[in-house]
Amino acid sequence: MKVNQARSTDFLKGTRQNVFRGLLALLTLAVLLGFIPSISQAAEYKLEDFMILVDDQLIIRGAADVNAYTGAGRRTDLGSRYFAEIGGKARCRIPVGAPTVADVAVIAPNIRLGNFAAVSHIIYDAATGSYLDVATAGRIGPDLLEIDMGNNSLNDTGFKDLPAFPAFPGAIVPGLVDVVIPSGGSQVVPPGAYRDLFVGFKGKVYLQSGVYTFRRIIFYPSGEYNVFFENNTEVRVKEFVTFSEYGNVNPTMATDVILYVEGADGSYGGANKNPVGVYGEPAAFYYAGDGHFCLCFVYVPNGTIGLRGKSQPPHVTQWFGLSFLEVSTLRISLNQSTETCYVRPGIECACITDFILKSDGTLQVKGVNFSEETVERLAIFTPNAPLVAGGVTSGNTASDQLQANLTFVSLDRFDTQNSVVAALNAAGYVSGDEFLLGIIYPIDLKTGNIGGYCIFTDKTLALP
Repeated sequence: MKVNQARSTDFLKGTRQNVFRGLLALLTLAVLLGFIPSISQAAEYKLEDFMILVDDQLIIRGAADVNAYTGAGRRTDLGSRYFAEIGGKARCRIPVGAPTVADVAVIAPNIRLGNFAAVSHIIYDAATGSYLDVATAGRIGPDLLEIDMGNNSLNDTGFKDLPAFPAFPGAIVPGLVDVVIPSGGSQVVPPGAYRDLFVGFKGKVYLQSGVYTFRRIIFYPSGEYNVFFENNTEVRVKEFVTFSEYGNVNPTMATDVILYVEGADGSYGGANKNPVGVYGEPAAFYYAGDGHFCLCFVYVPNGTIGLRGKSQPPHVTQWFGLSFLEVSTLRISLNQSTETCYVRPGIECACITDFILKSDGTLQVKGVNFSEETVERLAIFTPNAPLVAGGVTSGNTASDQLQANLTFVSLDRFDTQNSVVAALNAAGYVSGDEFLLGIIYPIDLKTGNIGGYCIFTDKTLALP
């Protein structure tokens, strides 16, 4: 089972199958009773609603068009955990139809609008960030400007974090043999580990269902190349990817095709000839445009995603990574992916990732996999409480909040019904005392074993 290693200490005795069966039982019961719990009512950021989501810099200076998603149940938002810049060089329409089309938002703590930016909806964070409108020509919108990333029309949870990225597959280990497709050549490459993939002018490569590992992917020089995929294909790249101009990436629109690029921006001894990323080194990923690009998602966690126009037809992909940069003034056109192929992993074990102490003394708790089947209690510990793997069944403050006193708002949020402050005060604790929160898992009814526990250590609860 997976937990947020950066935020939690997990001692686990259950199994993924037990948690998954429990969650299915909970949802089935809700359907049989004709009752859908408040899971569907909370307004919160969702990964499937972001066409672009990055950790650092999101820079689209134009010309650019973002096309609003026309299907049901998702959006086409652009998000950065730090900074977004829209406009500056040419008309940059986010979305096409801005500002009257209002279902595409730019979301970041710090946002800058430049010349020719046409935007409908801006969400920034006035408490921690900034909003700058430096345009002197051609700016349109926003029609809706919201100043709190934790309390707005798309997210009323109080938590300002944007959604977590899909899981990265871990360290990528390439093979030892290159795949070289000469100009005009064509080759079917079976799944496996290779060193570099080189594709020449008008070259064609066919990738089959399965997992591929490469050190580098280089489609160069420009000119009418094609890379075809079967459904359910995963490509992992250690260093960088170059897709030159006039090429097609998945022109047959095979589904469930994923590209991971582990590398950071850099020249790699001069081998990486991509345009520079946001900090002046060649980008880890680059597509030069003038062709068809359709993947479920591209994930570049350590480098820049560099895109260049023209888009013929619009690119249909979700883009996740460290930074996103439009690298020319040729018009780029972007569509939201129609897939959510990262919703495949097994159900995670319940763990806390954040919490808010409300004015009435109750807690709003954020995390993963919260349900009556995975949370026996919210446990409250003193910071020096002894924690023994498998041997902890409660906190040590006599202030735990049992499952019956928790309201499960969604799979990643529950609220305490009673004042935690009052319970701690009644137990003899006073203002300034600090505590750790944790989840105690239910006992396994088949084996009688303790389910385990998960302690959140990134943040303490301080009594007011």
